[in-house]
Amino acid sequence: KDNFIILEVWNKTGTSDNLVGLCKLPTSQFNLSLSGDNIQTFAEENVPLVAVDGYMPIIDILSNERCGILQCVLAVGSHSQLTNLLSQKNLPPVIVSKTPAEKPDTVEHIPEITSKTRHMFHVT
Repeated sequence: KDNFIILEVWNKTGTSDNLVGLCKLPTSQFNLSLSGDNIQTFAEENVPLVAVDGYMPIIDILSNERCGILQCVLAVGSHSQLTNLLSQKNLPPVIVSKTPAEKPDTVEHIPEITSKTRHMFHVT
């Protein structure tokens, strides 16, 4: 309980980077669902375990006020489970390319779509 992933949201303009705020994604669903014998059941499912699927507030660190929202999907699962989820949500597949040991896995950046930018990350 009370575990989060904290995302820093930055605005990159030209040569400067400005911190917009922080976005907290709760991970308690992972703790609850992946305890005990539930892991085997989870592994047999066609879709991943989803902790967050929706809009989350971005909080300004100086004023502690909401300054925006971030559309988030936080899920844990196998490659096929995550691919199924992306397909169900009509999102493009995540393309992971292996690189030499000096560089971590990289993911294709999805270009800007109508004034919004979509980034997908695959963490291993």
